[in-house]
Amino acid sequence: MMEFRYNEIARKCGITVPDFKLMEGKYFASKRFDVENGVTQCSGGYNGEHATSVNNQGNPSLEDMLIVGESIRISRKKGLEIIRGIANSCEELLAKEYEFIRK
Repeated sequence: MMEFRYNEIARKCGITVPDFKLMEGKYFASKRFDVENGVTQCSGGYNGEHATSVNNQGNPSLEDMLIVGESIRISRKKGLEIIRGIANSCEELLAKEYEFIRK
């Protein structure tokens, strides 16, 4: 909530901030600032990827996310439901290469 208010105030003051929204009145979401035309603009990680990885992938696929979910006892069906729920709630922030998830 604090991030949302900060971004609202910054925008009112003429400061450029990435697109953002508040989901369900409590979750702050913003468009990734480190991706341009589908390419990660990261130089600090290994091979230009983020230092955080999912299933040992710096640029994880949907399958990678589902595999990790299964490793903590989230079924593929439930994992896909969670991912699609997030994608549908953030569709205006969703990168083009992930639009297929909403289906």
